[in-house]
Amino acid sequence: MSIVLIGFSGSGKTTVLQDLAAKFEWLIAADLDHLIAHRFALAPYELGDLIRQKGFEEFRKIETQVLAEFLKQQRKKKLPFVLALGGGAWTETNRSLFEESEQTYFLDLPFEICWSYIAKDKNRPLVDQGKEKLQELFKLRRQEYLAANLIRTMKDDESEESFFSNLVSELEEQVRGWMP
Repeated sequence: MSIVLIGFSGSGKTTVLQDLAAKFEWLIAADLDHLIAHRFALAPYELGDLIRQKGFEEFRKIETQVLAEFLKQQRKKKLPFVLALGGGAWTETNRSLFEESEQTYFLDLPFEICWSYIAKDKNRPLVDQGKEKLQELFKLRRQEYLAANLIRTMKDDESEESFFSNLVSELEEQVRGWMP
């Protein structure tokens, strides 16, 4: 059993991944964007430069290749993992790479919360598109994210802190069941 975190940019996938990795040192925890940056000998914050240089279409091809390689390696090891995908990585092609035992969790947060994090990070190429265009992209991608096995939607009366605390607790429970 493994967990794949999906959601729009700024939805907290990497933060949740880091929380789990800190609590379970034995856990294979990977961020697809970081794996891609490593492949090109870049720091994760430099990934935006790679996207701007190659374009989104070429970046998506690289993303699919790195994802396929990661999944192949992990399946060979037969060890559970937690993987955070980039916001645009939940494509039909990439979805077809996952097996039933790899549970996908959609972190469904309101656009305004995601935007508050995206807008702070000038290294994200999505910032270049502006808030209006990004909101349209959010709506389109959200429809794709709904294909996830599990959807964790932030309730209207729920704080960010409560949302993430509950989500991490839920995932911790699952990961504990994998302990060697």
